[in-house]
Amino acid sequence: MALSALLLSLLVLFSIELGKSRSLRKWAGFGLLWGFAALTNPSLLSVLPFTLAWPAWHLHTKAQPRCAAPPSPKIARDGVALRPLVVALVTFVLMVTPWLMRNWIVFGKFVFIRGNFPFEFTMGNYVGSNGMGWIGRHPISNSWLYAHYQQIGEMQFVADAKQEAIHFLRHDPGEFFRLTVKRFFDFWDGNSLNYQPFEPWHPWEFLTLSLLGILGTARALDARVKGGFVLATTLAFYPVAYYLTFTHTRYRHAIEPLLVLLAVYYVQEMFSRLRALGSRRTLRPSSS
Repeated sequence: MALSALLLSLLVLFSIELGKSRSLRKWAGFGLLWGFAALTNPSLLSVLPFTLAWPAWHLHTKAQPRCAAPPSPKIARDGVALRPLVVALVTFVLMVTPWLMRNWIVFGKFVFIRGNFPFEFTMGNYVGSNGMGWIGRHPISNSWLYAHYQQIGEMQFVADAKQEAIHFLRHDPGEFFRLTVKRFFDFWDGNSLNYQPFEPWHPWEFLTLSLLGILGTARALDARVKGGFVLATTLAFYPVAYYLTFTHTRYRHAIEPLLVLLAVYYVQEMFSRLRALGSRRTLRPSSS
């Protein structure tokens, strides 16, 4: 997760900087970095579309004529953003393809990086679940389950988990909705600490960082800060997989550097406003 935090921070920074670059080499490097990040932690892929779309859109808008001019082929303007985007996607695919080929050889079917999502889903979604995932349902801590896992193999084990997940969703959609809402709040306010009692942080510290980070995001969007959209979508979409499966404090770590950045930005903005307000009051002439 520490490596995920570094990679996600670099990807967000890279995305913001690419908004002003047409260098195919840089876009290829971005695709390679995304491929490495995907192989490290596939959960990061939830923000891939936004980190690619934002710089591509900026290149596209910069290519639009600012004043009346003789008509030019639209495809030429679109190509300014399309070519770098295609280069990034191709290099991303090339980066992950060897692992996909390995999965095909080992499992005998297409598996995109990891295929354990159905099992992870059942870890946190079942009748009586607290939404945090029970380690007793995992083969590493359940000897009977581990023996069953060895007997039937990983693919069948995951296939059975998929059927269990489908059954749960069909028969207990209300319970799934309740658990998902609970996990949403657990992720941001630190209540998942009940699952890991020896964490160095307390729930109020998680909640404080979350609130300041979210306020900083809202302020950045309102002020139209460069890259605010990338930061906002990263915070919004990265946790979705954990809302659906189960929460853990370490799963937040990938976005905590961004939360700290946005929290500091918000505090600095508030202090700047207070100083400006104090200056206006000092300069205001007193009535005689």
